[in-house]
Amino acid sequence: MLKLYAWTEIFYKKIEEKRNVEMKVFWKRLNVGMISVTSLYFFPQVLSAVVFSVYIGMGNHLDLGMAYTVMTCFNLLKVILLIYLNL
Repeated sequence: MLKLYAWTEIFYKKIEEKRNVEMKVFWKRLNVGMISVTSLYFFPQVLSAVVFSVYIGMGNHLDLGMAYTVMTCFNLLKVILLIYLNL
């Protein structure tokens, strides 16, 4: 009996090796993307809480106007980061 497609196993192994390398790169990129998106939405909230806590802890009075201004500035920074990450 003659096997006509003996070369398919060799190419299958080569393709599988390349695909494994590609999948490793894909998962690394996906993890970096998840960390970036999570930090983009998580850190501004933590930063604003820390800034307000330090401001009040230094003996200052935090009124609504000051809080609104600071939150607006943090949101503007978040928009700039979103634009930068999409480039």
